[in-house]
Amino acid sequence: MNTPADNPGGHASRRNPAQREPGLRLVGRPEPRHADPAAVPSRPLTRRTVRRTPASEKDAGTSAALSPADPRWVLAQRAAESLEGTLITADRRERLLKLGRALGLTSFDASLVMAIVQDRARRGVPARLCPTSGLDQLAQVSPPEPARRKPRPLALTTLTVGLLLAQAGLIFLLLNR
Repeated sequence: MNTPADNPGGHASRRNPAQREPGLRLVGRPEPRHADPAAVPSRPLTRRTVRRTPASEKDAGTSAALSPADPRWVLAQRAAESLEGTLITADRRERLLKLGRALGLTSFDASLVMAIVQDRARRGVPARLCPTSGLDQLAQVSPPEPARRKPRPLALTTLTVGLLLAQAGLIFLLLNR
């Protein structure tokens, strides 16, 4: 008869429960260490219990604040003003996308901001509070990259070099008379 010792690749169900590999855990959260075995929670951690964890028990550093001038915040405010119920009409969406691009956001990130605001409205949050209630989600949207100086057009550079050469030629002619 096959035993777990004879079958090293055998099923874990035949092994001693104390020898089982540890179960899955959330990434980024340390596995809890309990000095007293009686202190181990009676209920296993599931998606439902994680979702129901009150904000006061969560890490204090996860709350994000956006400045009033932050493009993501500005766009979220405008999107909340543009809501008709829980929807943003197509023409308003186009205007918001243009505003997002003018603020330095990509079209994708601007769409994410609008989706966050709409999601909050669908969950029953009043339109004026949608940006505030979705603040943690807004902070996860990529901020715009700092504006880079645009390179000078080739025609302007060529004109400048030409004028400098003409000036140098005039100076040369005047000095060699």
